[in-house]
Amino acid sequence: MTQYYDFSFSLQPPVFSPTQIFFTQILSTQAQIIARQHLIDTSHTQSPDEHATQSCEKIYTYRFYANPDFTQDQKPTLHFIIHTNQTQALLDFAESLATTIPLSLGFSFIDLQVCDSLQSLQPITIPEYEAQTHFYTATQTQDFLSDEHFGDFKLFSFAKPLIHTQDISSYLTTILHNLKSNQSVVLDTARGFKECSLTPFQNTTQSLCVMCDISSLKTFFRIHTAQVDILASFEKPFVSLAPKEVFADKFPLDSHRLMLTALPYDAILQLMSALLLREEITHFFLRDTDITPARVFSHTPRDSHILCVSESGLFVDTAQTQCDFKTLLHTNLAHHIRQSHDDSKPTSSVVFYISSKHPSAILLRTGESFKQLLDTTFEANPQCLIESIRTNYKSGAELVENFTKKLNAPLFANFTTTSIRTDNLTHIFGIAALLLGMHPNTNLNEETLLQTLPHAYDSLLACANQFLRSKGPRIDYILLRDTDNTLTLDYPRIFRSSMSFKCADMENVILAYGFIDSFCEFLATLVRDVQTNYAFGENLEVLLCGDVFGQSIFLERILGFLPKNITLTLPQDGFLDYCR
Repeated sequence: MTQYYDFSFSLQPPVFSPTQIFFTQILSTQAQIIARQHLIDTSHTQSPDEHATQSCEKIYTYRFYANPDFTQDQKPTLHFIIHTNQTQALLDFAESLATTIPLSLGFSFIDLQVCDSLQSLQPITIPEYEAQTHFYTATQTQDFLSDEHFGDFKLFSFAKPLIHTQDISSYLTTILHNLKSNQSVVLDTARGFKECSLTPFQNTTQSLCVMCDISSLKTFFRIHTAQVDILASFEKPFVSLAPKEVFADKFPLDSHRLMLTALPYDAILQLMSALLLREEITHFFLRDTDITPARVFSHTPRDSHILCVSESGLFVDTAQTQCDFKTLLHTNLAHHIRQSHDDSKPTSSVVFYISSKHPSAILLRTGESFKQLLDTTFEANPQCLIESIRTNYKSGAELVENFTKKLNAPLFANFTTTSIRTDNLTHIFGIAALLLGMHPNTNLNEETLLQTLPHAYDSLLACANQFLRSKGPRIDYILLRDTDNTLTLDYPRIFRSSMSFKCADMENVILAYGFIDSFCEFLATLVRDVQTNYAFGENLEVLLCGDVFGQSIFLERILGFLPKNITLTLPQDGFLDYCR
């Protein structure tokens, strides 16, 4: 019996729009190849349905469909409709896909079912797009990494012809010898010319650590399953990871005590990794270079993505775009603003914009209008904060005295009580780092305070990233309501509670994590208050943007605290933060 069969597929994250289009081209091309192998000659027929009683080994027609928001959907669904009366044709199609789709392109087969009607499906329109990279099928990957055919394949083009088919193997053997001799080598990779070394480069801002396989990745780094899946995906993005403490001195960590990490992202790096593993070498380091390598391969340039990945699998691209705050806000909320008439869409949004570089904003959107939900301006002079604690809080004077004795040094002796205002919430963490001794403050004065706070914030974040548990001490983030009915934080109380913990000999690593953990819990509590006080219920969206949410510790903690009955929006396509 001739019927329409619907193959349903779902792409897995990370999925960027170009990859979705590329994936549809792979599916569509391969499906057409297998379909044409069995396609019945229609030159003597009028319609596919008239062939129901003819050849039992043919595919009559095939069509490609997708959900309407395919290129914007983070987890799109694809449908391939095959019209046939032969089961073997369906099996051939499935087998062909299994050996053709790149191994690292995450997709799952959803269902195969008889399709009674095609009216609910929309044909997909694929924009003109050229694949940004060469890809390798499961069969090709197995062949060129096998002992029998190691490096013997023709996936490269060269500036000069190969002398013989084993030239790649000889080239890689020379690279391995130089690396083991503590020499750096220059490689042509799919992401440009790279200098490669087995020892770390001194400039950590340009250094990438490539782990030779997933097992090595798990051995050296604190990593969860979602991060492994992201690193092994088709796009081969980068992720900043914290090494296990025993291995921390092996890596050139950044100011947050993290290492930018990747898996081999092209065939040359895969082959080199396989050779290194035979020598029990688990990783190597790359950085950009202008030096031309000995072998220049033909590559189509690929974009690099540095992702922040939560344990739940949600991720954000840490790229920043050239725009202003207004453009950033509109881009991230445009979809909901345009469709505010749709009852199924959230009509209001809470916006958390928290950046280490720009003023913070916590806003409430209703329709197309915005209003400030929380006043983010506060006193940044630590001497003023200490004086407020001393005079305005119960037992404050005694606490300040005990805290001063604990540190065995005067508190901010170079400061007067001149007010220094800031509107950046990350300065809370910077002030805490200076106050609690996580960042040096010996030469600090009022003129250099605001320039020092971002570096102090980095120091607190570096301490917090060393914490191994999931729950920190409770730091007091308490809301106050001003006389003009504006909400604000009780900022001195934040530091008062941390001074009490310090007097009790709590370690800085624990305190640093507590500052971030409690802050994220406070933001989630604010969302619940908005739901209740404005009677939004489940019809509320929460947008997280700003480079703070590109740090895994912040993203992980706030996702754990946010209510489950909200619509969460995470920035895409470089709109996490803006630079100017």
